[in-house]
Amino acid sequence: MKNHPFDDLLLEYVCGALSPAAELVVATHLTMCTRCREHVADLEAIGGSMLDRITPAEVDDAVHDRVMAALDDEGDDLYVAGGAVAPIDGFDLPLPLRAVLGPDIGALAWQPNGPGVDSVSLDIDAAGGIAVVTRIQPNAGTPTHNHVGEQLGLVIDGCYTDEFGEFARGDFLVFAREAIHTPRSGPDRVCLCLTVTIPRTGDGSDDEPA
Repeated sequence: MKNHPFDDLLLEYVCGALSPAAELVVATHLTMCTRCREHVADLEAIGGSMLDRITPAEVDDAVHDRVMAALDDEGDDLYVAGGAVAPIDGFDLPLPLRAVLGPDIGALAWQPNGPGVDSVSLDIDAAGGIAVVTRIQPNAGTPTHNHVGEQLGLVIDGCYTDEFGEFARGDFLVFAREAIHTPRSGPDRVCLCLTVTIPRTGDGSDDEPA
């Protein structure tokens, strides 16, 4: 594993500022990456230290009750500490993704995208984010395509190569706007990838796969 989320993305994750689709891909990477989990813990500690220095402001009981109710409605975080995985259909799926895919990935509505390639869209983001899992059989490749908008990716299992290099399990990707590539999986194992398009506003900077 050689490619990781940028610091600003991890900070947005800690602050709860990511869309559900982006949170899913970051959380899934965190279950696979000790280094990034430790970095997130450091960011959380810094944030806690800053909060400790703020003088509390008094609020009335009604405001307090509304805030606590909103926190309860958010539910549990997608991120599961400790790098937990669940073996499903031959894949060791990180638990955040396993919770979305369910117990039988073969039963999902996979759509063919070419010889040896299929994908399934995940309906998880009412804010407009799109999450897609792509499954590439050994020695198969996707058609040449580009990435429109802001997209993040993660290799869940197996590996693939393209014009930018070789990427293996756990590698986190940031796709450049309009970047064109032709991923091809390795010879020994199915490659499983998660890609999300996120409805974020930012500076629009173009980054090649991290």
